[in-house]
Amino acid sequence: GKTVLLLALLKELGIAAEPALVSVGLGDGLDERLPGLAVFNHVLVRATIGGQVYWLDGTRTGDVAGLASLAPPPWRFALPVRAAGAKLEPIATVAATEPLSETYVRLDASKGMDAPAPARIEMRMHGDVASGFRQSAAALPRADLERALRQGVTRSYGWLTVDKVELADDVAHDAFTVIMTGQADIDWRRNVDLGMREFKLPTGGSQAAPFATRDPGPDRDAPYAVTFPYFVRSITEVVLPNGGAGFQARGPNDAQTVGGYELKRTAGIEGGVARFTSQGRAVSREVSAAEAEAANRAMRRMAADESLVRAPS
Repeated sequence: GKTVLLLALLKELGIAAEPALVSVGLGDGLDERLPGLAVFNHVLVRATIGGQVYWLDGTRTGDVAGLASLAPPPWRFALPVRAAGAKLEPIATVAATEPLSETYVRLDASKGMDAPAPARIEMRMHGDVASGFRQSAAALPRADLERALRQGVTRSYGWLTVDKVELADDVAHDAFTVIMTGQADIDWRRNVDLGMREFKLPTGGSQAAPFATRDPGPDRDAPYAVTFPYFVRSITEVVLPNGGAGFQARGPNDAQTVGGYELKRTAGIEGGVARFTSQGRAVSREVSAAEAEAANRAMRRMAADESLVRAPS
C-alpha cells in the first residue's frame, strides 16, 4: 500500500517510477537460481530522476537529508514489474567513503597519574546508522535512552563514570552525535618486569568481526559475504602529565587488507597527547572460504595486540 501511494505521488510529480521486487534474504546469488516468485518478499520503487536511478523504499522512515545522501539498499538484485517483462537488475552499491560510526575518547590525565581525569566520549554516526539511532532516540524516553548509553559505555570502559549526556542531530549532513562527559579513574598499573607504570587501553582488535566456522558439508567451501558497506573508526587520546615528557605510546602501526576489510591502526605521541586509532572498512562484498580462514587467523593475532601508555621510570 505504501508503494502504491509513493508511485502515485511520483507520477503526479512527473517522475518516471515503477515497482521492483526484491528478496530480503536471498539477494546474493539470486541471479543464479531458478526463477520463482516465492523468493521475492519485498518491493521497492525504481525512480529515475535527472537520468539517475534511485531505489526508494516506501516503508522506510527517518530519511531527512534528501536524495543525495540516500544510500542504495543492501539487496543485490531487483526485478522491475513491467507489462512487457523485465530481467533482474543489479543494485549498485559502493564502499563507504566516510565512517558510518566513529567513536572518539579523550582522557585528560594532565594533572597527574593519580588524579581523576576528565573524560569525553563522542560517538558520531552517519547514514543508515544515524537514521536508526535517530528513530530509537525519538521512540525512547530521554531517561531510558541516557541509561542505555551509560550502560553501554561502562561495559567497554569500566573505569569511566558518565555525568552528562548530550545529543546533536545534524540533519544537513545526515549525521547524529552523542557526547558523554564524566570522570575516568585511569588504572596506571605497575609493570614489575620493567619497573614502570602503564595504562592499557581497550583498543585492541581489528574493527572487523571474524567469519563463522562451518560444519562439514556441501557449502563449507562457499564464499563468505562481507558486511558491505561498512566503515567504523575509533580514536582514543590521553593527555599526558608534564607535557608527555618521558612517556611512551606502545601499539600497532599497520595497514592491511584482511578478509575483504581494509584495516588500519596507529599509535603515537604528539604534543603531549598519546593517540591511538583503529579503523575497518569493507572493500569487497565477499571473500573465498580460504580467504575467510586466513582472515580469522589474522584477526586473532590482531586481537592480541596491546595498546598502552607507559610512564617514565
